[in-house]
Amino acid sequence: MILPASPEFIDLCQSQVCLLAQALGATSTAIYLAERSVGHPSPTLIPIVVYPELSADWASVDWPAVASVGLLPEGGNSQSRSRVEAADAAFTAESAPESAFPVANKSGVVPPASWLNGHHLGSEHQMVLPLAHEGLVLGVLVSTREGQPWQREDRQQAEQVAHTLTLARVLDQRGQWFEQRLHQKQLTQSHQSETMHDLLHQFRNPLTALRTFGKLLLKRMQSEDANQPIAEGIVRESERLQDLIQHFDEAVAVGDADLQEGDQPPSPAVLALPAADQRSQPLLAARSQDSSDSDLGASQVTHLGAVLVSESVQIAEVLRPLLISADAVAQEKQIQVSAEIPADLPPVWADRGALREVVSNLIDNALKYSPFGAQVWVQAGLFREEAGKTYQGIAVGDTGPGIPQADQAHIFERHYRGVQAVGDIPGTGLGLAIAHDLVQDMGGELNLISPANLSGLVPETQKAPIGPGTVFIVWLPQKSGQAS
Repeated sequence: MILPASPEFIDLCQSQVCLLAQALGATSTAIYLAERSVGHPSPTLIPIVVYPELSADWASVDWPAVASVGLLPEGGNSQSRSRVEAADAAFTAESAPESAFPVANKSGVVPPASWLNGHHLGSEHQMVLPLAHEGLVLGVLVSTREGQPWQREDRQQAEQVAHTLTLARVLDQRGQWFEQRLHQKQLTQSHQSETMHDLLHQFRNPLTALRTFGKLLLKRMQSEDANQPIAEGIVRESERLQDLIQHFDEAVAVGDADLQEGDQPPSPAVLALPAADQRSQPLLAARSQDSSDSDLGASQVTHLGAVLVSESVQIAEVLRPLLISADAVAQEKQIQVSAEIPADLPPVWADRGALREVVSNLIDNALKYSPFGAQVWVQAGLFREEAGKTYQGIAVGDTGPGIPQADQAHIFERHYRGVQAVGDIPGTGLGLAIAHDLVQDMGGELNLISPANLSGLVPETQKAPIGPGTVFIVWLPQKSGQAS
């Protein structure tokens, strides 16, 4: 697709035309751009700059020379058109070498490439220089000097001007193409934003109803009712969804703000800034690994649109509600869930919501990929020392199919599912990637061990394993001053 010339390109053409007049004494110069249309093998020429403006005389241009580069001017008079036809008749297929230039002229014959490689067209007082790039004629520069013929040195300088205009035209086309693509992407993003707002709005009503029903059930149950943990799980998970909706709102708001700022291209002053100054500053700085406890308590980091706040967290308080929910899911698949959570564990530095999301993802994966009759376990109270710091670990293991060695190096990559991609269990390949990023943002580490027996953490009470199994260990910095 040929795009119209931008104002900046026309300004450049005008400056180059003035250069030919001042430096080389050109008395008249015209720059034409090729315009191609469907169904016409030969493009037409559209004048964009003529100097001086009153010298736009089509009949004075050496049109046979122009025709030899495959271009026919639009609006030429009968005399010039007859001269073009004569030039076409004189140029036959037998005279065209195999390395012919791939742009056909009016008669459909391809002119030889020699016309565009250093061979100057026109008379001794007129130059016709094609603006050609990678086998495509983008336009023509026609310049005339009265009284004094063009010399070799003059033609070389004019060739440099034509070359400059050719590259500028290519960049102008690419720039306009990118602007069109950007505009189209902005329209798509705007439509997606509106859709997200609509879906979030529609999602809130049933979620509020679900949360209300769960609370009503709890009020009507006796304290000894065996179904009370299930009702508590409904309320807890609905509150979790409520938090996620808030993060959705924040993420969509950031996208909307970015969409509004991207409506106009940056000014040259902005483009001239160093790369470091062009980058937007992060909303909150991530915590450094060597921060003190006071720094840890106040540190914040953003992830997935949420603000993570490191605080003192008791692991047992996070794990117990998740195990109740896991038991309800495990019953359907006859999976045995066990847990070992020592009493009085020292607190760790973590974001309570992020830690819940991490362990929930790991337990959900263990339940989802383990077959009927498998076993899943959670073990807290693991410790290790590294660089003078104590880290506390939470292991989530299963006796499922395990993770092949070839997949383990990529398992934390977004959308990577490995052998599971060819199975019949649906998934997005995002759960482990999100868990990995959240743990790192909390200053910890997420390890994978498969087969599970390599970890040394398989409980002795476990039955004979159904599959190789997998163990994930979440390591988080322990609050200093606490004995392990």
